[in-house]
Amino acid sequence: MKLVEIKKIVLQPNVTSVTIDNIFSADYDDYVIMVDYGMGDVPNNRPRFLDASGNEDSGNEYQLHQIRANNTGQLFQRSDTNSMSDMFWKYVGNHQIAYFYRPFSASHPSSALVWGIQSYGNSYTEHAHNHDSLQSNRGIKFIVYNGSVYYNTGTIKIYGVAE
Repeated sequence: MKLVEIKKIVLQPNVTSVTIDNIFSADYDDYVIMVDYGMGDVPNNRPRFLDASGNEDSGNEYQLHQIRANNTGQLFQRSDTNSMSDMFWKYVGNHQIAYFYRPFSASHPSSALVWGIQSYGNSYTEHAHNHDSLQSNRGIKFIVYNGSVYYNTGTIKIYGVAE
């Protein structure tokens, strides 16, 4: 198994959305997305898939199941929503990794597993996402839930997993 870098983005100050287009293809079944050094100041970042035409899918077909633990306790959360809620928590010092399975294939739902270590609150997060729309996805768009919060720090790297 080998990771093949597809794209690397260094975030710039005061960006309210990050679109990473044309990263998923028939070349790979599995993808890894790594975020180093956070993505901003507070959480509330909401990725959405870009369909085969490049349109942002904001329909209500995303599901989240999250488990988070820190020094004050545990959080279990499940929700149906119009985005992949808080996929990567946005705090300086965070390191997170996501695995996507066959997002380009239109023959089954796309899923993602995320693991992360958050410097804020000294917490660990593990969550699963499902996008139950049968469509081919070619990219993702990160949006901020609250318009006054920006993406302004860190690096996003996307890899295809080659055999």
